[in-house]
Amino acid sequence: MKKLLPVSVFIFLFLTPPFSFSESVKSGISLDKKKWENVFVGHYGETLRFNFDYTAEAELHGEIEVVRFHQRNVDSENLLSPLIRVRPEEYVPENFTRMRLMQLMVIPKNVPGGIGSLAELKLAKDKELARSGVGYEVMTDDVIWPPDTFWVSISTPYQLFQRYTQSDRHIFILTVGENKQDIPLTRLAETASNSLCLYLRGFNRQLGDSHLVYRDPFVWMLMLLFYVPAGIFALLPGRRRWLQRLRLAGRSTLLFSSMLAFIGWVFILIGWRYKLDRWLNDGSAWMLSSLLMPWVCRAASIHLKGRRPWRVFFWTALPSLFAGVGALALMLDYAGGDMHLSGDVNFGFAMLLQMALGAACGLLLGLAHDPEREAPR
Repeated sequence: MKKLLPVSVFIFLFLTPPFSFSESVKSGISLDKKKWENVFVGHYGETLRFNFDYTAEAELHGEIEVVRFHQRNVDSENLLSPLIRVRPEEYVPENFTRMRLMQLMVIPKNVPGGIGSLAELKLAKDKELARSGVGYEVMTDDVIWPPDTFWVSISTPYQLFQRYTQSDRHIFILTVGENKQDIPLTRLAETASNSLCLYLRGFNRQLGDSHLVYRDPFVWMLMLLFYVPAGIFALLPGRRRWLQRLRLAGRSTLLFSSMLAFIGWVFILIGWRYKLDRWLNDGSAWMLSSLLMPWVCRAASIHLKGRRPWRVFFWTALPSLFAGVGALALMLDYAGGDMHLSGDVNFGFAMLLQMALGAACGLLLGLAHDPEREAPR
């Protein structure tokens, strides 16, 4: 038996012309009658949904799985019309849009001579396309996808879309024609891409968990946005009443923003790590905070010997009520399965919601608090 060619040679021969998809003994196709979609289960367990009027042909090249998708019949509205035969050699870049083709390649990371990382592959792909002279765009897309996921869109001389992503053990390369006016082709691309993203959710958690806090600089910019003005107010000198109010507002904002940010971080971390996002998410963290803050502010006013703690309660209840309504909408989306935690993007969003509520309540506490007047000496 001939030895398996190095992956680099294989990619040059089979991958540069858009990738193909093949069927192994363990692969299978079933019909989802409720949504009128086919479901493909690959050799490595990957699951892809695709158009009902398409078929999948999969095979293994050594350890590399290649799956090809094409329309089943000449007339997609008539399943009795003649079958379409698409040869593997026809899966070349210029045919994907014209023939409405799609391909998936699954490459184990431990294959000798395999791909080192998606980041390295992105640089190599960018250089290759720049040399080829085609019109293209390369963009990182790892907000809801696993880290370092990116896509390539080629506009000239042919139209082609490729997505490069990963699990803990495999690299996935999805290639499909691109034409926004072609509804069946667009539906094929969206359905397959969404189902692959859903399949990789568990691996996204594993790969992205270590970056949950530190990866997005937006989080740190957001904290500075709240902390810098609050810190300036907290350090204002003077004994005039309006300066005292601003000083209290600054200190309250620092305290409440930090406290609510911590609550949001705990909810997102536990919900993400243990797949409890239907119950522990940015919406439920916001809801808990909105219920607590009016009472916390009232207690703070009493502790500071305020004369009108219920006035503080009323004013801080207004932003809390607004936050509670938004939190309820988010919680319903999570509970219904319409939303899922996707990593650091939820962390940043939770920080924004929590710190905004903390800042609003801190500011209103400072302005609404009416301390007891000192007795004249």
